[in-house]
Amino acid sequence: MRKLIITLLMAAPLAVSAQSLHKDINVEQETSPLRREASRITILPEVQLPALAKSRLAYSDRVVSAPVPNVISTLEPAAWADPEAAPDTRGYVAGGIFPIFNAAVSAGYRFVDSDRTRLSAWAQYDASAYHRGEYAQTSGGTPFYGKPMWRDHTASVGLDLHQAIGRKSVIDAGIDYTYGYHNMWQIPGSYLSRNTTSKVNFDAAFSSSVQGLDYSAHAKVQHFGFGGLKYTDIQYYPSSPYEGVTDPVGQNLFGIGGSGLIEVGSTSWFGLDLDLDLLHSSAHNGAVVPFDLGSAHPLDGNTSGIFSVNPRFINRTSKTSVTIGATLDVAINSGKALNVSPDVTLAWTPTQNFGIEATAKGGMELNTLASLYTGVSPYMNPFMAYKSSRVPYDLRGRMTFGPFHNVSLEVFGGYAKADGWLMPVCNGIEAGGAVFESMDIKGYHFGASAAYDNGRNFSAKVKWTMAPSEQYRAYYLWRDRARHVVDADITVRPLKKLTVNAGFEFRAGRAVYEYGRYPELTDGLYLYPVSRHSLSPVADLRLGAAWRQTDRLTFFVNGENLLSRTWQYIGNRPAQGITALIGAGYKF
Repeated sequence: MRKLIITLLMAAPLAVSAQSLHKDINVEQETSPLRREASRITILPEVQLPALAKSRLAYSDRVVSAPVPNVISTLEPAAWADPEAAPDTRGYVAGGIFPIFNAAVSAGYRFVDSDRTRLSAWAQYDASAYHRGEYAQTSGGTPFYGKPMWRDHTASVGLDLHQAIGRKSVIDAGIDYTYGYHNMWQIPGSYLSRNTTSKVNFDAAFSSSVQGLDYSAHAKVQHFGFGGLKYTDIQYYPSSPYEGVTDPVGQNLFGIGGSGLIEVGSTSWFGLDLDLDLLHSSAHNGAVVPFDLGSAHPLDGNTSGIFSVNPRFINRTSKTSVTIGATLDVAINSGKALNVSPDVTLAWTPTQNFGIEATAKGGMELNTLASLYTGVSPYMNPFMAYKSSRVPYDLRGRMTFGPFHNVSLEVFGGYAKADGWLMPVCNGIEAGGAVFESMDIKGYHFGASAAYDNGRNFSAKVKWTMAPSEQYRAYYLWRDRARHVVDADITVRPLKKLTVNAGFEFRAGRAVYEYGRYPELTDGLYLYPVSRHSLSPVADLRLGAAWRQTDRLTFFVNGENLLSRTWQYIGNRPAQGITALIGAGYKF
């Protein structure tokens, strides 16, 4: 429900207009109150394949954490996607609530609004609390049982600036702060465990163009740290020996970069991107096998980083798009020093109703705690940090057909290899939360999707994807190792002011692995036994409705997990049962 609340209320600024506050929202995607990091400039006209519902396995310029999370996609109030907006709106406020306790408040205002300068501030608070699962606790030698209360609180504030300089130059900058709280019920006796997090982001980018050359420069600073209790405060047996790190870990990230794109022909360009990211981690526990109380591996604070060079040649016509390039990553204090991966895209659109595309991508992932917290799971062990990962290649292809009579089809697939990739494992560390193992993983994925849109009041789409679900053979972007994933959505507008949306997501074959505490003799070698633990299938039925009373005022109600199914998030947390949020948003 945490993600549901964020999605619902961050949709409010969308309706302000294209010139709205910083938190512009695309209802086709999951949203976050965090400001998007500065990225390479994109001025080239893309060759578009025939229209189809956007794939969740979207291609990216650089391999990053999955856009497909371990939790459920959330239902958005579709009425807020209406492009019509009052032209004089500069702010918004929205709120929603539903018992036991799910609540959210969001607000923003554009203090300066001119053709050259926009200065905006925003704030958001999201909270949920629910009973789910069972636990046992011993009191005076007598065990008793109950349902723990799971709590999530997130509060964010931010400030964003857009400033035009001259006729062709722009500065974009932003700063935001986020505080998070998640309690961490784990083994009996550690019910007081809790995670608190603090995250500060600052980034700025300058972009301009001169005589056929488009260029940009950017810088970023980020702090992310866990708070809460020390390890010694939450041990089940406080007197037991423990030689690991007892203070929660913190990280500071510093990054600079630049990008250039120069025209070398009427349809050709040459581009070059340079990026340097340095990450300092405080003292932390390293990931070791098995993950239990007695195997903590303390490490001193250290600094690692990645220097990336991405040259590429681009040629685009009305029917073809070709990108030939490579990414060279120099790892700093993190594994293999020099890593080379492809950056190739081949696309052909011979007709308006047919297209084919093939890509080969790769690169390194710094694995910051902030990226794991946001992109994988907020329910992490607060005493551990991780090394970088590498994707030697991620090969993908797709064909699109249509639209024919308002129907579009797509088939897609791919094969990828990831080295040192972080996958969650079961653990016995009493502080609780997700622990990740660095492993080499490879595997395929393939699937198909279909969409229908009459362009007026009805649209529907369904997508099926399959991948292996083994320990070392899986689709690396799916941290829950799902084998089958089905997404379906239907949107109906029976009245001009009313939009109703229904959705269903099914994720089967989800699992994590656990190492035994003691090694066993296997084929002459002592190895830790490995067992598979199911995270239970996800079967999330969603239903929502939005009523746009006026151009400024919208009421909404959304429900999630209406079948009240039980499954596990990564991080050992059960999903909330039937969940709803009722609220309204107002633009002013």
